[in-house]
Amino acid sequence: MISKEIEITNPKGIHARPSTMIVQASLKFDSEIFLQKDGVKVSASNIMSILTLAAVFGDKLMIIVDGPDDKEAMDHMVEIFRRKFDDN
Repeated sequence: MISKEIEITNPKGIHARPSTMIVQASLKFDSEIFLQKDGVKVSASNIMSILTLAAVFGDKLMIIVDGPDDKEAMDHMVEIFRRKFDDN
């Protein structure tokens, strides 16, 4: 299991479209992927759970990945956040 803290730099935060991107990305891997904010841990494969985090600009999330392709999954998730969910 690996984890990494990441800050949301997308000005609009994690709304429906970024949540969809996260879910779609999580389904590409065999590893389980979770997001955690303020002690609340949710599955990255469940859009409604992601939305309940109410993550906004400047919030810090923990990405937690556990499974056989954890490094690749983590790299992919970090890249999505780094690109600000392509939300220009």
